[in-house]
Amino acid sequence: MAEISEEDITAAANAPALVQISEEDIRAAANALLPPPSSPRQLLPLLDQLGYCLAQTAQSPSTSILSAVNQAMEPLWANELRDHLDEDVKVYVAHCFNEILRITAPDPPFDDGQMKEIFKLIVATFDNISDPSSLSYSKRIYILETFEQVSSWNWMIDLKCYSLISEMFMHFLQNIRLETTCIKVSVIVLVIGMPIIGDHHPESVFSSMGSIMILVIWDFDEIPLDLIFPLWDTVRDGNEGVLPIGQKLGQKVILNCATELHSYFRFNVKKGKRRESQEMGNNHSDAARTDFS
Repeated sequence: MAEISEEDITAAANAPALVQISEEDIRAAANALLPPPSSPRQLLPLLDQLGYCLAQTAQSPSTSILSAVNQAMEPLWANELRDHLDEDVKVYVAHCFNEILRITAPDPPFDDGQMKEIFKLIVATFDNISDPSSLSYSKRIYILETFEQVSSWNWMIDLKCYSLISEMFMHFLQNIRLETTCIKVSVIVLVIGMPIIGDHHPESVFSSMGSIMILVIWDFDEIPLDLIFPLWDTVRDGNEGVLPIGQKLGQKVILNCATELHSYFRFNVKKGKRRESQEMGNNHSDAARTDFS
């Protein structure tokens, strides 16, 4: 038997314990959404309850629990939920789907077409992840961290969702916020007597975004151009539309993928030069000609 270290014991003691969720709890939460109410005010608590039940369900559950999870998929596929006009509702739906992916991993719980639809929902949640005043802000952060832990991007690569991965990269690079910004903003709003809303992300968000992008690039034998250009747009000189923390995130990814990017730019980028000039403009062409040596 392998020896258990003191660090393992400490980590286990500090790990959040799952609340005991029964098959009946999951089924009841799912049935409450059949049919789903149209009002976000009524809908969000119901989705929150289902998301909570799923989040408290361990991976590789019993057959009866898995059957209840499968039942929970039915209301989530309703067009009234996936195509809801309220952005917070869509985030709560994405959170539920994200938890189902975690529970069933490494086996995909849906067919290829359905998986692509789910990833569209999940990636869309990263678009407004910079707004801490959003009702669904904490859900967006939780989705990001679970997405990293489960390595869900592997499914996206297998499904060749390259444009969607590129969109995810852009959301990360454009929406990451620096924690010190919160201090400045907080001081200002405190002076004028308004509620403090910190415009920042914890370090774990920066780490999760960076890890996802790095691991995605590492998983490719031949990196699609769509994934390269968001990085170079972020770090290139003169791009005033990117915050310094976004540039720092891009630099972190590039430094950790120097070998992969060096090989890619030397041997593969010529295939895309015509496309670069037509679709990406001169700045992208300059980036594509950059030599890492």
